[in-house]
Amino acid sequence: MKFTELLDLKPKCILCKIVLLVVIVSIFTTTDLIVKDVVYRNLRHENYPMQRKDDVVVIKGFWNYRYTQNDDIGFSILSWMEKFLSPTAKRIFLCCLQGVGTAIVICFYFYSKRLKFLVPFALIISGALGNFLDRCFRGFVVDYIMWYHKSFIWPIFNLADVFTVVGAFMLILILIFYGDDEDKPSTETVSQS
Repeated sequence: MKFTELLDLKPKCILCKIVLLVVIVSIFTTTDLIVKDVVYRNLRHENYPMQRKDDVVVIKGFWNYRYTQNDDIGFSILSWMEKFLSPTAKRIFLCCLQGVGTAIVICFYFYSKRLKFLVPFALIISGALGNFLDRCFRGFVVDYIMWYHKSFIWPIFNLADVFTVVGAFMLILILIFYGDDEDKPSTETVSQS
């Protein structure tokens, strides 16, 4: 079976789609939550929860693990809300926003007809669900991957963010190179003279 034929497979039943999605999302989301818990337990200062212990250097001058509590989303895009909402109201709003976003991606997955969308959507759902659960249970998202060079520091992120970005990138590539999900009718016409 060729790769393109595999991508064009259609699952025979909705139960198959559900089982495949649940298995993959469970693996990725559990991995994300376990890693966040390890970071939370080992890189957070016990006596001063908002402070962190020393960074763990992965690649000197480029990559560290640094514990950070993120009470916002994507590049602090909603930080302006702090002027209008209490911390609890903001947390509830962000949980609802992330929950609705996750539900929308799940709907897109079930709307898709081909197997080629399984892994990208599963990664996006896993990332969204991992951050959603972290925010709901902790009140914030644990971020810990810090990439930097000299004085430039990329916004600190986590494994769930990686899942979301990789899934979105895969989805874009599949749409560009392997087409959309629609069954297109044949464009061949018989010319009559």
